[in-house]
Amino acid sequence: MTPQMHLCAFIMATGHHVASWRSADVPLENGTNFKYWANLAQIAEAGKLDAVFLYDGAAISNLPIEPMSRGDRATFFDPMTLLSALAVVTDKIGLVATSSTTYDQPYYVARRYLSLDHLSGGRAAWNMVTGVNVREALIFDPSKVQALGHKGDHFTCAGPMCVPRSPQGQPVMVQAGGSEPGLELAAETADMVYTVQSDFESGRAFYADLKGRMAKFGREPDELKIMPGVYTVIGESEQQAEDLYGELRELVDDPTAMAMLAQCLGGADLSALPPDGPVPTGLTTNAGTTHLKTMLKIAQDRNLSLGALARDVAAGGYGHWAVRGTPVQIADQLEERFFGKAADGFNLMPATLPGGLQAFINLVLPELQRRGLFRSEYTGSTLREHLGLRRPERRVAHPPRAVA
Repeated sequence: MTPQMHLCAFIMATGHHVASWRSADVPLENGTNFKYWANLAQIAEAGKLDAVFLYDGAAISNLPIEPMSRGDRATFFDPMTLLSALAVVTDKIGLVATSSTTYDQPYYVARRYLSLDHLSGGRAAWNMVTGVNVREALIFDPSKVQALGHKGDHFTCAGPMCVPRSPQGQPVMVQAGGSEPGLELAAETADMVYTVQSDFESGRAFYADLKGRMAKFGREPDELKIMPGVYTVIGESEQQAEDLYGELRELVDDPTAMAMLAQCLGGADLSALPPDGPVPTGLTTNAGTTHLKTMLKIAQDRNLSLGALARDVAAGGYGHWAVRGTPVQIADQLEERFFGKAADGFNLMPATLPGGLQAFINLVLPELQRRGLFRSEYTGSTLREHLGLRRPERRVAHPPRAVA
């Protein structure tokens, strides 16, 4: 049997192109129209995709106020609330939400995901993050935060979980990050990894590195699905795809492009640097390590100036692998990376929504199905079943530890 790739739809605002909201084919939305999100989830489920994927943050974007005012991402639902509603209007598709543990209590994070897992019949997944937006920290007053009863090396909480065990054994655990601690966490605990890999060779290297770390944790390589983001622009002809890409590129202004690049470079201050000058080297960050490394590699490999890199980033998926072309051309590239051990599947990042997602479902997916690379029908009901992951064994309960 031909190996099957996995596909998730990363749904964000009006699309992954920063100026997608300006496209004539995109409905103008403010992020709080439930019918819009329901339609996206139902499009993805009609294509039998593994899951829909939502990002989150506890604050508005890191972008400066002036360029941020030109975008469509200042308002958005809490993803757990939204996915709970989407669970009611879908039947099979997985529901992945990002939640940060930096400003939330572990008990309540676990409770929400277990609740979503029961509401959806075993379709929930947690994208584990600590947060990358410095503005999130400014929302909270540490002097007014009161901890729960807590005792342990990392966290101990009095009392059992008030939600029954997950219908799929445990919600699917997703990790997104390429730092050394992040890779170790993924190798030990993750079921899926969402990553930024802009070229084939870096994708192969990341894949081999991460899979190679799993044995020391007693895990087999197939227990983890590596699914890099892929930014898509699809046309029925090659020229149509190029024309669409060109139209989208023209919608981005220079201040917004430079602000997006600064965010991808870990919040670097680029205001005093000339656009036609080189990209600064030696940058470091604790937020978005993988993005920073990817940006610097792209600039070096393509010999791009700061301004050229900014325009490429804004028009091409923020450093993610960007593909454009006909359905056959895109299917060829996905297949190459899949069989080339650079990915177990992909998180789809359409340039525009809902049209870009619908184009993938209508045009690319039939080509993948013709090649035997993707399902035509769901064969299971839980996200673990969609991903081909075993149900975790029940852990033996240990006596509770005393809580001061």
